[in-house]
Amino acid sequence: MRKFLKYVFCVLGGVLFLLYAVAAWVTVRHETDLVFHPHQLDSTTPPEVRPLILPHAESVVFLGEDMRKLHGYFAQSGSFIDENTIPVLFCHGNGGNCLYTSGWFFFEQQDADAQGNRGPSRFAMFSFDYRAYGFSEGKKSELNEDAVFSDARAARAWLAQKCGKKESEVVLMGHSLGGGVASDLAQDGTPALILCSTFDSVPNVPKTYYPVFPFSLLMKNQFASAEKLARISVPILQFHDPTDNIVPYRNGLKLHEAAQEPKTFVTLSGLCHNYSPNPEMCRQITEFLLTHALSPSKGSDPVPDAGSAQDTDAAQDAGAMQNADAMQNAGAVQNADALQNADAVQNADAVQNADAVQNTDAVQNAELLPKTKG
Repeated sequence: MRKFLKYVFCVLGGVLFLLYAVAAWVTVRHETDLVFHPHQLDSTTPPEVRPLILPHAESVVFLGEDMRKLHGYFAQSGSFIDENTIPVLFCHGNGGNCLYTSGWFFFEQQDADAQGNRGPSRFAMFSFDYRAYGFSEGKKSELNEDAVFSDARAARAWLAQKCGKKESEVVLMGHSLGGGVASDLAQDGTPALILCSTFDSVPNVPKTYYPVFPFSLLMKNQFASAEKLARISVPILQFHDPTDNIVPYRNGLKLHEAAQEPKTFVTLSGLCHNYSPNPEMCRQITEFLLTHALSPSKGSDPVPDAGSAQDTDAAQDAGAMQNADAMQNAGAVQNADALQNADAVQNADAVQNADAVQNTDAVQNAELLPKTKG
């Protein structure tokens, strides 16, 4: 009986090991197919075709960092861009293309006057396709996290140039996998970051369902958003639905816990995973951007350690002491001038005395006063 049980356990162990090995092979061999689901449009589909929800959108072809042609749609709320326009780059998820994400343009066009002028735009948004998605060039086999990061940086550069802004002044917004893309770009600097139904890392998503499987060791595409956001400080607005059946709610909470302040987590209701912002979300996004993207903040900064913070405080204190000394010296010089002027006014003999003008000490003091002020 004991031998039989031992035999059964060996067989079960072998079967489990075989299944484990097969699952590992599938993960490694087909990782691109598991992570990316592009819907590429062929050359027979005219690029001018766009959703009815965006009749005012501009079809854009721009060059990636490797000089391949990429495609996207640009829209603004007004008639022209000025210094107060808030540029927003939207990074979509791992499926479809940006034609499916037109609902993410969260703003409406501003009211026009009798001449059709809508005034300066409050918002300008660019939704683009990674390589091998939509009308963008490329093959699915070329997709990986570094490739989509590169394409997103090229899209941000185009938007910044279009709006006459620095790249660090572009707001980053991402849904699902696009949240991982936006989190990576946030390391370069951004005034605000909006994340929707995204994860702490890609391997942790399947790990939620199969915790014993070492996805983090097998997968090359990590999209380690939690690690990246823990190193920077940027205002974050994050949305997630507990009924999300693609990216578990707990993964969104882990990302929120890892991120630095200031941050806001909004729990959605009944939207699951694939959705467009409802009116309440649009209102929250608008208020968030008007609060943070128009502020004088320079955007995301690395979080300093305690030593560097102490050094900074010491440098500031030293600078403050030097400024205080300079102000006291300037005050002393001005007081000396005031006293000399008062004596000169009261002492008529001194004013009329030509010898006082030729006095060498007076000349030297007069030469020293400007140097002291400087």
